Amino acid sequence: MDIIGKLITKEKHKASCYFDLRHTWRDFENAVGTGKFVLFGVGEGARFYFYKYRDFSKVEMVVDNNEGIQNYPLQTFMPDFSSEDELLVKKPSVLENNRNSEVVVLVTSLKFYDEIAAELERYGIKSYFSVLCMEAKERELNNGKPLIDFEALWLEEMRNTTIDYKKICIFPSVYGAGHTKEIVRHLLKTRRDLNITWMVYDLHMKVDDGINVKLVNNEYIYEQEYRTASIWIGDIGGGFPSVLEKKTSQIGIELKHWSSITLKKFFFDENIFRNDKQQRESIKKNIERIDYIFVGSKFDEQTCRSGLGVTDKKIFVYVGSPRSDLLFKNNRKEPFLCHYPSLAKKKLLLYAPTFRRTGEDLSGLSNLNNIDFDLVYNALCKRFPGEWNILLRLHPLVSKESKKITVPDYVIDVTGYSDSEELVAAADAVITDYSSIMFEPAYIKTPVFLLATDLDEYTSKERDFYIEYETLPFPIAKSSEELKNNILAYDENEYRANVELFFDKYGVHEDGHASERAAQFILDLIDRKKQMGS
Repeated sequence: MDIIGKLITKEKHKASCYFDLRHTWRDFENAVGTGKFVLFGVGEGARFYFYKYRDFSKVEMVVDNNEGIQNYPLQTFMPDFSSEDELLVKKPSVLENNRNSEVVVLVTSLKFYDEIAAELERYGIKSYFSVLCMEAKERELNNGKPLIDFEALWLEEMRNTTIDYKKICIFPSVYGAGHTKEIVRHLLKTRRDLNITWMVYDLHMKVDDGINVKLVNNEYIYEQEYRTASIWIGDIGGGFPSVLEKKTSQIGIELKHWSSITLKKFFFDENIFRNDKQQRESIKKNIERIDYIFVGSKFDEQTCRSGLGVTDKKIFVYVGSPRSDLLFKNNRKEPFLCHYPSLAKKKLLLYAPTFRRTGEDLSGLSNLNNIDFDLVYNALCKRFPGEWNILLRLHPLVSKESKKITVPDYVIDVTGYSDSEELVAAADAVITDYSSIMFEPAYIKTPVFLLATDLDEYTSKERDFYIEYETLPFPIAKSSEELKNNILAYDENEYRANVELFFDKYGVHEDGHASERAAQFILDLIDRKKQMGS
């Protein structure tokens, strides 16, 4: 039963005090033929209208009460809409200017149609129709069933649709940033004929020009984008929809969301994960849709095979860490300083601890606030002369907790900053605990200090490591006092030598060109598809 049927069963449509329940789809068609067609809402009801009529060409205006989608084109929500003019979603109040014109409004909301009708009455508009009420009337005449399952017919067409070999569909868990951001930039720099769609939960996510942004929670768009894409790109937690059948001609590329080396064990190497049947099955379905996994070292491949449970002959492609390319640029600080120009002459310490799991079953999440900012700040100013600010960046899973932390004036909360890599690039020093972000500043020899006040508890109860913590090339402290001493005792030559030995041991050698290699690999796949005609 579709959503229309469920609402009819609940008799919600009979609660209406505005709509003429004798209205039929035929009445609506006749009215649209003589008036200005306005679509009120772009949600499920609008998709149902499309399934039924396959046509938005008659729509002359679109309005919606959701401020988050206003000023976006109808194509964002209904990709089959085509018009020479961009039809933007507007505030419903624009209808007040049309009170004396022949306006015909199709109310697509399946829950708030009565409230919308009252709003239209206030604007002086009388010709309006409800998707739910009209469909309920039609089904009542057909023993409660739709005359035709239009949605099923459309889905069947989607399953047989032609795949665009130049189309790439992206849905990473790191939105607007990470490896994907840098790879796509190189793809667009090299080829302008690509059709790249980035699936998002928030349309306000900023992406580069040339990328289509589409809502992942719009099932209609989700189906169409994925079924017509030649290449699917994602990382752990996204990118490979288990509800859709992946055709043999489609290619899935796994990016991960860490760089070329990771500290913490993940997924099948974690005790908590192994005991969660639902998560195990989810990752297995993801892996089934992956053809290539981008990695940065032999160690990276080994941990991916183990942590992702890769038992077949997946092809691991050694590209490096695309997200880390920014670190090697001469202007690497500029993206962050564009947002914080007042910090241009300051030295910056990035403090980026990871989250903690809480509760007996470790199902809760929290942040461990265990740093003495004054001790650290004074040590920095003494060891590295200059005016310092500390950037506080909590893990995204506990981002709301940053507002609860009282900090001195020299500490700036950047937890909500969208791209962690830009923070690393701007930093003159970094402090973390167990986050694998520690490795990236070390690629360019930026000083890294570790503050691990709960090391024994963390490793025994929460997460174990692929690398012995004590062998990391960074000074380790178990208290803020010890951290202060490590900062004061910092020896640049010794640090650089330790970092180089460590990366040599694990085969990690970043050079700032990983995104170029990744992009070229993808372009070669596309060109081969073109030659094969698939």
